[in-house]
Amino acid sequence: MTGSKGRQRMKFGLLLCAGLTLSACAVPNEDAAFEDVNSLVTARTSVPAVWHTTDASRAQADDQVRGLMAQPLTKDNAVKLAFLRNPAVQASLAEIGISEADVAQAGRLKNPVISFERVVTHGFLEINRQVLFSVLSLATLGGRTEIAKNQAEKTRYLAALEVVQIASEVTTAWVEAVAAQERLALMKRIFDSAKAADDLAMRLAEAGSMTEIDQAKIKAFYAEIAGQRGQMRASAQMARERLIRAMGIWGRDTKFKLPWLLPALPSRPKRFGDLERVAISKRLDIRAARKDVDAQRETWGLTGFTSIINLLEISAISQTERETEDGDRREINPEGFELEIAIPIFDPGDAKRSRAKWVYMQSVEKLKSLAVTARSEVREAYVGYRSKLDLARHYQSTIVPLRAKISEEELLRYNGMLASVFELLTAVRQHSEASMMALDAKRDFWLADGHIDAVLLSGSAGAVPGGGETVVANAGGEEH
Repeated sequence: MTGSKGRQRMKFGLLLCAGLTLSACAVPNEDAAFEDVNSLVTARTSVPAVWHTTDASRAQADDQVRGLMAQPLTKDNAVKLAFLRNPAVQASLAEIGISEADVAQAGRLKNPVISFERVVTHGFLEINRQVLFSVLSLATLGGRTEIAKNQAEKTRYLAALEVVQIASEVTTAWVEAVAAQERLALMKRIFDSAKAADDLAMRLAEAGSMTEIDQAKIKAFYAEIAGQRGQMRASAQMARERLIRAMGIWGRDTKFKLPWLLPALPSRPKRFGDLERVAISKRLDIRAARKDVDAQRETWGLTGFTSIINLLEISAISQTERETEDGDRREINPEGFELEIAIPIFDPGDAKRSRAKWVYMQSVEKLKSLAVTARSEVREAYVGYRSKLDLARHYQSTIVPLRAKISEEELLRYNGMLASVFELLTAVRQHSEASMMALDAKRDFWLADGHIDAVLLSGSAGAVPGGGETVVANAGGEEH
């Protein structure tokens, strides 16, 4: 009898020790998870992410920010500044710690419950000791851990996607801010030309060589340019504020300087390979959706078990009974175990299994839909990329040089008294408009360049930027 009790204690002890060993191995691993996210972000932005988990990292960020502010802020440095300062980046990276904590929690057993009872009645003492352990928690440990791991991997992809999208917003805002600043500089040159024309008109009018109506026309042109210049100055300031918001900075960090010019157009278009295949294999939203499908499939399988057996607990019981009667003391120590199991009579679990099945099927269909959308988005983005590159080249190599040539010829004709001042002003204005449209075309190309990278490698980034229908001109470029 004593040997049987010893074996029972040994079996229960071994079961409990195995559970404790498995639970002890389940600890959060935020560093490895962040390295995975950082590699995804760096591959798509060329800038490593920064996760501030200590005061030392924040102090180091202050030193890096001062270095970035010492020179005009390039596109990559704007993204670096956002990664160092933007609270939204830190909020996205905090999801890594949350998901890793969930994985650790899923890999731990339900705590055992210990109960102690002592009852004394008329010389009779009864002591009950019980240790309650959830067998179901141990039986589902592997399934729960696998589900949590899939969800954690999904969270890594989504966290990387959020950080990359912030970088994309910063890049877009940087292009628009630099373009607005370049437009303002170009408008200043146009304004100076208009002012020179107004001064010339005043001198001609004083000499009696220009009528009042002609002078009024020139003054109206000068006034229109002055109004447009004021509007562009406000637009440049608002574009700068959008960049500040995208980078998530405030205070003295907003005193940065921007380059005066957008980067030059590339000599040839980028080669993307098989666009659809690259998008399906590398897009972060598709990778996250795949992990969601895996998690839902595991959940479906686990639900098939737990919907039938949702309560399975075993407890070790030890009692001590003492009775004193007529000076005689008697003690007995019964031991045993108790097993609790729910009987699926009223709820056989079919509704839970059906729900888990359809949630899984829904995730599969969402993945298919996302893949279809991704294929179309990258094709659309590539059309926008090539058309805007061709248009920007066309303005740069054809339209602007022609307008410049016409303006030079009209100046020669005016100096030779073969053309009126209005013909000269018209040629100058058309040249200025062509230069402004060329600048807008270059801006639209760089926006499209960032857009195709976003929809190809990270996720949906909305409609193709730049807007409006444009004439696609090849201007000697290669066709894919």
